[in-house]
Amino acid sequence: MKQNTIKSFLGGCVLGMGLITSSAWAGFSVSGTQLLDGNGQPFVMRGINHAHTWYASQTNTAIPNIANTGANVVRVVLSNGTHREGWTRTPANEVANIISLCKNNRIICMLEVHDTTGYGEKAEATTVAQAAQYWVDIANTLKGQEDYVLINIANEPFGNGRPASDWVNAHRTAIQSIRNAGLTHTLVVDAPSWGQDWEKYMLNNASQVADADSLGNTMFSVHMYEVYQSYNTIRGYVSDFMNQHNLPIIVGEFGADHQGKFVDAESILRVAEELDIGYLGWSWSGNGSCCTALDIVNNFNPSSLSSWGNMLINSTNGIKATSKPATVFGGHTGSSSSSSSSSSSSSSSSSSSSSSSSSSSSSSSSSSSSSSSSSSSSSSSSSGGGSSSGGTGGSFDLLGLLLLIMAGAGRGIAVSRAQRKS
Repeated sequence: MKQNTIKSFLGGCVLGMGLITSSAWAGFSVSGTQLLDGNGQPFVMRGINHAHTWYASQTNTAIPNIANTGANVVRVVLSNGTHREGWTRTPANEVANIISLCKNNRIICMLEVHDTTGYGEKAEATTVAQAAQYWVDIANTLKGQEDYVLINIANEPFGNGRPASDWVNAHRTAIQSIRNAGLTHTLVVDAPSWGQDWEKYMLNNASQVADADSLGNTMFSVHMYEVYQSYNTIRGYVSDFMNQHNLPIIVGEFGADHQGKFVDAESILRVAEELDIGYLGWSWSGNGSCCTALDIVNNFNPSSLSSWGNMLINSTNGIKATSKPATVFGGHTGSSSSSSSSSSSSSSSSSSSSSSSSSSSSSSSSSSSSSSSSSSSSSSSSSGGGSSSGGTGGSFDLLGLLLLIMAGAGRGIAVSRAQRKS
Protein backbone atom coordinates (compact mmCIF):
# COMPACT_ATOMS: atom_id res chain seq x y z
CA MET A 1 0.00 0.00 0.00
CA LYS A 2 1.43 3.40 -0.94
CA GLN A 3 2.16 6.00 1.74
CA ASN A 4 -0.27 8.56 0.30
CA THR A 5 -3.03 5.95 0.16
CA ILE A 6 -2.45 5.04 3.80
CA LYS A 7 -2.55 8.71 4.83
CA SER A 8 -5.84 9.21 3.01
CA PHE A 9 -7.24 6.06 4.59
CA LEU A 10 -6.17 7.20 8.05
CA GLY A 11 -7.66 10.62 7.51
CA GLY A 12 -11.01 9.05 6.72
CA CYS A 13 -10.75 6.80 9.77
CA VAL A 14 -9.97 9.73 12.06
CA LEU A 15 -13.00 11.59 10.70
CA GLY A 16 -15.18 8.51 11.12
CA MET A 17 -13.99 7.90 14.65
CA GLY A 18 -14.67 11.52 15.50
CA LEU A 19 -18.24 11.13 14.31
CA ILE A 20 -18.69 7.99 16.39
CA THR A 21 -17.33 9.48 19.59
CA SER A 22 -19.25 12.73 19.14
CA SER A 23 -22.47 10.74 19.40
CA ALA A 24 -21.47 9.61 22.90
CA TRP A 25 -21.44 11.79 26.01
CA ALA A 26 -19.10 12.63 28.80
CA GLY A 27 -19.56 10.89 32.10
CA PHE A 28 -20.66 7.54 33.47
CA SER A 29 -22.25 5.05 31.11
CA VAL A 30 -23.75 1.57 31.06
CA SER A 31 -22.36 -1.35 29.06
CA GLY A 32 -24.07 -4.69 29.68
CA THR A 33 -23.93 -5.42 33.41
CA GLN A 34 -21.09 -2.93 33.94
CA LEU A 35 -21.06 0.70 34.95
CA LEU A 36 -18.22 2.56 33.22
CA ASP A 37 -16.69 5.76 34.51
CA GLY A 38 -15.92 8.84 32.43
CA ASN A 39 -12.77 7.21 31.05
CA GLY A 40 -14.70 4.12 29.96
CA GLN A 41 -13.25 2.03 32.81
CA PRO A 42 -15.40 -0.35 34.91
CA PHE A 43 -16.48 1.23 38.17
CA VAL A 44 -17.67 -0.99 41.04
CA MET A 45 -19.29 0.97 43.82
CA ARG A 46 -18.07 0.59 47.37
CA GLY A 47 -19.88 3.26 49.30
CA ILE A 48 -21.82 4.71 52.19
CA ASN A 49 -25.10 6.65 52.49
CA HIS A 50 -25.32 10.03 54.21
CA ALA A 51 -28.67 11.48 55.33
CA HIS A 52 -28.02 15.09 54.30
CA THR A 53 -31.68 16.12 54.39
CA TRP A 54 -31.87 15.69 58.17
CA TYR A 55 -28.21 16.32 58.96
CA ALA A 56 -27.16 19.07 56.57
CA SER A 57 -24.95 20.59 59.28
CA GLN A 58 -22.88 17.39 59.30
CA THR A 59 -22.31 17.15 55.55
CA ASN A 60 -19.15 19.27 55.35
CA THR A 61 -17.37 16.81 57.64
CA ALA A 62 -19.32 13.63 56.83
CA ILE A 63 -18.31 13.49 53.16
CA PRO A 64 -14.55 13.85 53.83
CA ASN A 65 -14.82 11.31 56.65
CA ILE A 66 -16.67 8.85 54.40
CA ALA A 67 -14.00 9.32 51.73
CA ASN A 68 -11.33 8.57 54.33
CA THR A 69 -12.81 5.09 54.87
CA GLY A 70 -11.73 4.25 51.32
CA ALA A 71 -15.28 4.49 49.94
CA ASN A 72 -15.39 5.47 46.27
CA VAL A 73 -18.98 6.75 46.31
CA VAL A 74 -21.32 8.47 48.72
CA ARG A 75 -25.09 8.36 48.31
CA VAL A 76 -26.56 11.63 49.53
CA VAL A 77 -30.16 11.99 50.71
CA LEU A 78 -31.87 15.07 49.28
CA SER A 79 -35.44 16.36 49.52
CA ASN A 80 -37.57 18.03 46.85
CA GLY A 81 -39.65 19.61 49.61
CA THR A 82 -42.85 17.71 48.84
CA HIS A 83 -42.86 15.21 51.72
CA ARG A 84 -45.87 15.73 53.95
CA GLU A 85 -43.76 15.62 57.11
CA GLY A 86 -42.38 18.98 56.02
CA TRP A 87 -38.85 18.14 54.93
CA THR A 88 -36.93 21.18 53.68
CA ARG A 89 -36.23 21.25 49.94
CA THR A 90 -32.52 20.97 49.13
CA PRO A 91 -31.74 24.08 47.06
CA ALA A 92 -29.53 24.04 43.98
CA ASN A 93 -26.67 25.93 45.66
CA GLU A 94 -26.60 23.30 48.42
CA VAL A 95 -26.44 20.54 45.80
CA ALA A 96 -23.56 22.37 44.12
CA ASN A 97 -21.69 22.45 47.43
CA ILE A 98 -22.25 18.71 47.93
CA ILE A 99 -20.87 17.98 44.46
CA SER A 100 -17.81 20.16 45.16
CA LEU A 101 -17.21 18.36 48.45
CA CYS A 102 -17.32 15.01 46.65
CA LYS A 103 -14.94 16.15 43.91
CA ASN A 104 -12.51 17.71 46.38
CA ASN A 105 -12.44 14.43 48.30
CA ARG A 106 -12.13 12.29 45.15
CA ILE A 107 -15.35 10.41 45.72
CA ILE A 108 -18.28 9.90 43.34
CA CYS A 109 -21.57 11.49 44.33
CA MET A 110 -24.89 9.65 43.98
CA LEU A 111 -27.78 12.00 44.63
CA GLU A 112 -31.29 10.79 45.50
CA VAL A 113 -34.71 12.29 46.31
CA HIS A 114 -36.03 10.65 49.48
CA ASP A 115 -39.58 12.05 49.54
CA THR A 116 -40.96 9.13 47.52
CA THR A 117 -40.14 6.49 50.14
CA GLY A 118 -43.03 4.02 50.40
CA TYR A 119 -45.45 5.94 48.18
CA GLY A 120 -48.86 4.29 47.97
CA GLU A 121 -48.50 2.80 51.44
CA LYS A 122 -46.98 5.68 53.40
CA ALA A 123 -49.39 8.63 53.34
CA GLU A 124 -46.65 11.27 53.67
CA ALA A 125 -44.71 10.12 50.61
CA THR A 126 -44.97 11.79 47.21
CA THR A 127 -44.63 10.67 43.59
CA VAL A 128 -41.83 9.67 41.23
CA ALA A 129 -43.05 12.41 38.87
CA GLN A 130 -42.41 15.00 41.59
CA ALA A 131 -38.93 13.58 42.12
CA ALA A 132 -38.22 13.79 38.38
CA GLN A 133 -39.32 17.41 38.35
CA TYR A 134 -36.75 18.20 41.02
CA TRP A 135 -33.93 16.94 38.77
CA VAL A 136 -35.33 19.02 35.92
CA ASP A 137 -35.49 22.08 38.19
CA ILE A 138 -31.80 21.81 39.18
CA ALA A 139 -30.58 20.64 35.77
CA ASN A 140 -28.20 23.57 35.33
CA THR A 141 -26.42 22.62 38.57
CA LEU A 142 -26.00 19.03 37.39
CA LYS A 143 -24.93 19.66 33.80
CA GLY A 144 -21.17 19.42 33.37
CA GLN A 145 -20.86 17.06 36.36
CA GLU A 146 -21.54 13.82 34.47
CA ASP A 147 -18.10 12.40 35.35
CA TYR A 148 -18.79 12.79 39.07
CA VAL A 149 -22.55 12.54 39.67
CA LEU A 150 -25.10 9.73 39.37
CA ILE A 151 -28.82 10.55 39.61
CA ASN A 152 -30.80 8.10 41.76
CA ILE A 153 -34.24 9.24 40.62
CA ALA A 154 -36.41 8.36 43.63
CA ASN A 155 -35.74 6.47 46.85
CA GLU A 156 -37.80 3.30 47.48
CA PRO A 157 -40.53 4.76 45.29
CA PHE A 158 -43.43 2.47 46.21
CA GLY A 159 -44.51 0.57 49.30
CA ASN A 160 -46.04 -2.89 49.27
CA GLY A 161 -49.01 -4.12 47.29
CA ARG A 162 -48.98 -1.72 44.33
CA PRO A 163 -49.22 -3.19 40.82
CA ALA A 164 -45.98 -3.62 38.89
CA SER A 165 -47.30 -1.30 36.19
CA ASP A 166 -47.23 1.63 38.65
CA TRP A 167 -43.49 1.22 39.14
CA VAL A 168 -42.81 0.62 35.44
CA ASN A 169 -44.89 3.48 34.07
CA ALA A 170 -43.80 6.03 36.69
CA HIS A 171 -40.13 5.43 35.93
CA ARG A 172 -40.52 5.32 32.15
CA THR A 173 -42.15 8.74 32.29
CA ALA A 174 -39.58 10.09 34.77
CA ILE A 175 -36.64 8.95 32.63
CA GLN A 176 -38.10 10.62 29.56
CA SER A 177 -38.68 13.87 31.48
CA ILE A 178 -35.11 13.90 32.75
CA ARG A 179 -33.67 13.19 29.30
CA ASN A 180 -35.88 15.87 27.73
CA ALA A 181 -34.26 18.36 30.14
CA GLY A 182 -30.88 17.59 28.57
CA LEU A 183 -29.47 15.56 31.46
CA THR A 184 -27.27 12.71 30.19
CA HIS A 185 -26.08 11.35 33.56
CA THR A 186 -26.36 7.68 34.42
CA LEU A 187 -29.75 7.21 36.08
CA VAL A 188 -30.29 4.82 38.99
CA VAL A 189 -33.75 3.32 39.53
CA ASP A 190 -34.73 1.93 42.95
CA ALA A 191 -36.80 -1.21 43.38
CA PRO A 192 -40.39 -0.98 44.69
CA SER A 193 -41.72 -2.72 47.82
CA TRP A 194 -39.71 -0.38 50.05
CA GLY A 195 -36.68 -1.00 47.84
CA GLN A 196 -36.48 -4.74 48.65
CA ASP A 197 -38.38 -6.01 45.60
CA TRP A 198 -39.77 -9.02 47.47
CA GLU A 199 -42.69 -8.92 45.00
CA LYS A 200 -40.09 -9.17 42.20
CA TYR A 201 -41.52 -6.33 40.14
CA MET A 202 -38.08 -4.95 39.31
CA LEU A 203 -36.62 -8.40 38.78
CA ASN A 204 -39.30 -9.15 36.18
CA ASN A 205 -39.72 -5.74 34.54
CA ALA A 206 -36.44 -3.78 34.66
CA SER A 207 -35.86 -3.99 30.90
CA GLN A 208 -39.18 -2.24 30.24
CA VAL A 209 -37.96 0.69 32.34
CA ALA A 210 -34.48 0.75 30.80
CA ASP A 211 -35.94 0.78 27.29
CA ALA A 212 -37.47 4.20 27.98
CA ASP A 213 -33.97 5.72 28.16
CA SER A 214 -32.99 7.10 24.76
CA LEU A 215 -29.34 7.02 25.88
CA GLY A 216 -29.40 3.47 27.24
CA ASN A 217 -27.79 4.79 30.42
CA THR A 218 -29.95 3.46 33.24
CA MET A 219 -29.03 1.03 36.02
CA PHE A 220 -30.92 -0.45 38.97
CA SER A 221 -30.70 -0.64 42.75
CA VAL A 222 -32.15 -3.09 45.27
CA HIS A 223 -32.17 -2.39 49.01
CA MET A 224 -31.36 -5.48 51.05
CA TYR A 225 -32.79 -5.65 54.54
CA GLU A 226 -34.68 -8.44 56.33
CA VAL A 227 -35.92 -10.07 53.11
CA TYR A 228 -32.28 -11.03 52.48
CA GLN A 229 -31.25 -13.40 55.25
CA SER A 230 -29.20 -16.00 53.38
CA TYR A 231 -26.41 -16.29 50.83
CA ASN A 232 -28.59 -18.23 48.39
CA THR A 233 -31.38 -15.65 48.46
CA ILE A 234 -28.92 -12.79 47.90
CA ARG A 235 -26.91 -14.42 45.15
CA GLY A 236 -30.03 -15.81 43.52
CA TYR A 237 -31.65 -12.40 43.22
CA VAL A 238 -28.55 -10.65 41.87
CA SER A 239 -27.58 -13.34 39.37
CA ASP A 240 -31.18 -13.75 38.16
CA PHE A 241 -31.40 -10.00 37.55
CA MET A 242 -28.15 -9.81 35.57
CA ASN A 243 -28.93 -12.92 33.54
CA GLN A 244 -32.44 -11.77 32.70
CA HIS A 245 -31.73 -8.14 31.85
CA ASN A 246 -28.00 -7.76 31.10
CA LEU A 247 -28.06 -4.49 33.03
CA PRO A 248 -26.06 -3.23 36.03
CA ILE A 249 -27.49 -3.66 39.51
CA ILE A 250 -26.20 -2.46 42.87
CA VAL A 251 -27.21 -2.97 46.49
CA GLY A 252 -28.02 0.66 47.17
CA GLU A 253 -28.78 0.21 50.86
CA PHE A 254 -28.21 -2.52 53.40
CA GLY A 255 -27.21 -3.14 57.00
CA ALA A 256 -26.57 -6.04 59.34
CA ASP A 257 -29.83 -5.49 61.22
CA HIS A 258 -33.09 -3.78 60.34
CA GLN A 259 -35.49 -2.89 63.14
CA GLY A 260 -34.23 -5.85 65.15
CA LYS A 261 -34.38 -8.33 62.27
CA PHE A 262 -31.30 -10.11 60.93
CA VAL A 263 -29.84 -9.14 57.55
CA ASP A 264 -27.07 -11.31 56.09
CA ALA A 265 -24.74 -8.39 55.45
CA GLU A 266 -21.68 -10.63 55.33
CA SER A 267 -23.18 -12.55 52.39
CA ILE A 268 -24.16 -9.30 50.67
CA LEU A 269 -20.51 -8.21 50.79
CA ARG A 270 -19.41 -11.64 49.56
CA VAL A 271 -21.87 -11.79 46.67
CA ALA A 272 -21.02 -8.25 45.61
CA GLU A 273 -17.37 -9.24 45.34
CA GLU A 274 -18.12 -12.55 43.60
CA LEU A 275 -20.44 -11.03 41.00
CA ASP A 276 -18.61 -7.70 40.66
CA ILE A 277 -21.51 -5.47 41.67
CA GLY A 278 -21.58 -2.34 43.78
CA TYR A 279 -22.86 -1.84 47.31
CA LEU A 280 -23.56 1.11 49.61
CA GLY A 281 -24.07 0.69 53.34
CA TRP A 282 -26.84 2.53 55.18
CA SER A 283 -25.94 4.90 56.80
CA TRP A 284 -23.12 7.04 58.15
CA SER A 285 -24.91 8.15 61.33
CA GLY A 286 -28.12 9.61 62.75
CA ASN A 287 -30.61 6.77 62.45
CA GLY A 288 -33.63 7.04 64.75
CA SER A 289 -34.40 4.95 67.81
CA CYS A 290 -35.84 2.12 65.70
CA CYS A 291 -32.66 1.67 63.76
CA THR A 292 -29.58 2.81 65.66
CA ALA A 293 -27.91 -0.51 64.76
CA LEU A 294 -27.67 0.88 61.21
CA ASP A 295 -25.30 3.69 62.25
CA ILE A 296 -21.89 3.01 60.70
CA VAL A 297 -20.24 5.41 63.15
CA ASN A 298 -21.54 6.59 66.49
CA ASN A 299 -22.65 10.24 66.72
CA PHE A 300 -20.93 11.13 63.43
CA ASN A 301 -17.56 10.37 65.04
CA PRO A 302 -15.29 8.69 62.45
CA SER A 303 -13.13 7.28 65.26
CA SER A 304 -16.08 5.40 66.77
CA LEU A 305 -17.11 2.59 64.41
CA SER A 306 -20.14 0.51 65.28
CA SER A 307 -19.94 -3.28 64.85
CA TRP A 308 -21.86 -2.83 61.60
CA GLY A 309 -19.46 -0.13 60.48
CA ASN A 310 -16.48 -2.30 61.29
CA MET A 311 -17.89 -5.12 59.14
CA LEU A 312 -18.71 -2.80 56.24
CA ILE A 313 -15.35 -1.07 56.20
CA ASN A 314 -12.82 -3.57 57.57
CA SER A 315 -14.04 -7.09 56.75
CA THR A 316 -12.56 -9.33 54.03
CA ASN A 317 -15.02 -8.10 51.40
CA GLY A 318 -15.46 -4.66 52.91
CA ILE A 319 -14.70 -1.22 51.58
CA LYS A 320 -11.02 -0.98 52.51
CA ALA A 321 -10.13 -4.30 50.92
CA THR A 322 -12.14 -3.95 47.70
CA SER A 323 -12.72 -0.28 46.83
CA LYS A 324 -10.99 1.34 43.86
CA PRO A 325 -11.46 5.00 42.93
CA ALA A 326 -13.02 6.22 39.72
CA THR A 327 -10.27 6.83 37.17
CA VAL A 328 -11.53 10.36 36.46
CA PHE A 329 -9.64 11.37 39.60
CA GLY A 330 -6.31 10.49 37.96
CA GLY A 331 -3.81 7.66 38.02
CA HIS A 332 -2.96 5.07 35.39
CA THR A 333 -4.88 2.29 33.70
CA GLY A 334 -3.75 -0.13 31.06
CA SER A 335 -5.49 1.71 28.25
CA SER A 336 -6.10 5.26 29.43
CA SER A 337 -3.52 7.95 29.93
CA SER A 338 -5.11 9.47 33.02
CA SER A 339 -6.67 6.65 34.93
CA SER A 340 -6.37 4.17 37.71
CA SER A 341 -8.58 1.15 38.06
CA SER A 342 -12.03 2.02 39.09
CA SER A 343 -14.80 1.12 41.39
CA SER A 344 -17.64 2.99 42.99
CA SER A 345 -20.32 2.44 45.42
CA SER A 346 -23.58 4.05 46.09
CA SER A 347 -26.54 3.54 48.21
CA SER A 348 -29.69 5.13 49.27
CA SER A 349 -31.56 5.68 52.40
CA SER A 350 -34.35 3.80 54.01
CA SER A 351 -34.11 4.46 57.72
CA SER A 352 -33.15 7.68 59.41
CA SER A 353 -34.09 9.87 62.31
CA SER A 354 -36.91 11.30 60.27
CA SER A 355 -37.80 8.31 58.15
CA SER A 356 -37.56 4.57 58.42
CA SER A 357 -38.26 2.04 55.75
CA SER A 358 -40.58 -0.80 56.54
CA SER A 359 -40.57 -3.92 54.46
CA SER A 360 -42.45 -7.15 54.18
CA SER A 361 -40.41 -10.26 54.57
CA SER A 362 -40.53 -12.71 51.76
CA SER A 363 -37.85 -14.71 50.09
CA SER A 364 -36.17 -14.15 46.74
CA SER A 365 -35.34 -16.85 44.23
CA SER A 366 -32.04 -18.61 44.69
CA SER A 367 -30.60 -19.65 41.38
CA SER A 368 -26.99 -18.72 40.95
CA SER A 369 -24.73 -17.84 38.12
CA SER A 370 -21.65 -15.78 37.61
CA SER A 371 -21.08 -12.54 35.85
CA SER A 372 -17.83 -11.43 34.40
CA SER A 373 -16.40 -8.06 33.66
CA SER A 374 -14.10 -7.44 30.81
CA SER A 375 -11.66 -4.73 29.91
CA SER A 376 -10.17 -4.22 26.54
CA SER A 377 -6.68 -3.26 25.63
CA SER A 378 -5.04 -2.52 22.36
CA SER A 379 -1.50 -3.09 21.30
CA SER A 380 0.43 -2.17 18.22
CA SER A 381 3.61 -3.62 16.81
CA SER A 382 5.99 -2.28 14.26
CA SER A 383 7.86 -4.51 11.92
CA GLY A 384 11.28 -4.00 10.42
CA GLY A 385 12.14 -4.43 6.77
CA GLY A 386 12.40 -0.77 5.92
CA SER A 387 12.60 0.21 2.27
CA SER A 388 12.88 3.36 0.27
CA SER A 389 9.82 5.04 -1.23
CA GLY A 390 7.45 4.44 1.73
CA GLY A 391 8.07 0.77 2.44
CA THR A 392 6.37 -1.54 4.93
CA GLY A 393 8.06 -0.08 8.02
CA GLY A 394 6.20 3.23 7.63
CA SER A 395 2.98 1.42 6.78
CA PHE A 396 3.04 -0.63 9.98
CA ASP A 397 3.72 2.49 12.08
CA LEU A 398 0.66 4.16 10.59
CA LEU A 399 -1.45 1.05 11.03
CA GLY A 400 -0.37 0.94 14.67
CA LEU A 401 -1.57 4.51 15.03
CA LEU A 402 -4.89 3.49 13.50
CA LEU A 403 -5.25 0.76 16.12
CA LEU A 404 -4.72 3.31 18.87
CA ILE A 405 -7.32 5.62 17.32
CA MET A 406 -9.80 2.77 17.13
CA ALA A 407 -9.13 1.84 20.76
CA GLY A 408 -9.85 5.40 21.81
CA ALA A 409 -13.12 5.27 19.95
CA GLY A 410 -14.08 2.04 21.67
CA ARG A 411 -15.48 3.88 24.62
CA GLY A 412 -17.87 5.78 22.37
CA ILE A 413 -19.03 2.55 20.86
CA ALA A 414 -19.39 0.81 24.22
CA VAL A 415 -21.72 3.42 25.60
CA SER A 416 -23.97 3.70 22.58
CA ARG A 417 -27.51 2.52 22.98
CA ALA A 418 -27.01 -0.29 20.51
CA GLN A 419 -24.34 -1.81 22.72
CA ARG A 420 -26.34 -1.58 25.96
CA LYS A 421 -27.67 -5.09 25.52
CA SER A 422 -24.62 -6.59 23.85
